[in-house]
Amino acid sequence: MYHFLKNSKEYQRLLLVICFSDAVVTISYQYGSLLLSTIHVPTELVSTIFGTISLLGALVSYSIYKIVKKIDENKITLCLIELSMLLALLFITKNKIVIIFGLIIINVSFEMWNVILENKIQKIVLEGIRATSISTINLFTSLLLTIGSFLISAMSKKISLELTIGILSGFGLFVSGFIFIFYMKKTEEK
Repeated sequence: MYHFLKNSKEYQRLLLVICFSDAVVTISYQYGSLLLSTIHVPTELVSTIFGTISLLGALVSYSIYKIVKKIDENKITLCLIELSMLLALLFITKNKIVIIFGLIIINVSFEMWNVILENKIQKIVLEGIRATSISTINLFTSLLLTIGSFLISAMSKKISLELTIGILSGFGLFVSGFIFIFYMKKTEEK
């Protein structure tokens, strides 16, 4: 596994894209209810929002391959990551509607691009190390989640939670999108 991880640039890039995007979307989901209560969204609406995220996420992840047949999967992935980055950055407006729809769209979009990226990983990883490669992704994602949680704790003492989540999520998705652009260019060169 170490040899594969060290030598497969394609896997390394996908690992980073998945880890950064997974970590920041998970953070937005984990802190989403706290974020919504901070902007005075009623509890019953918070439940409805997260129910909507779950339902729409399941529907789009199930039907993503219909879309991929018509539009290039790399373009879909990049567009969804960029859209999510912009929406995350708009959290700094502290606008209730922007934050609600941003949380929904970011989390639902993630379900689509995550299916595409995991499929790419499955195609490039050798069968004998597939489970270990997924565990490696989970390990790095957990590390980023831990760092993100510490940053949220530190930053939210100085600035609002909306700014904190917006900045961290926007930055993480920027990094993810940047690496994915690099990945796309390198795979097109092959």
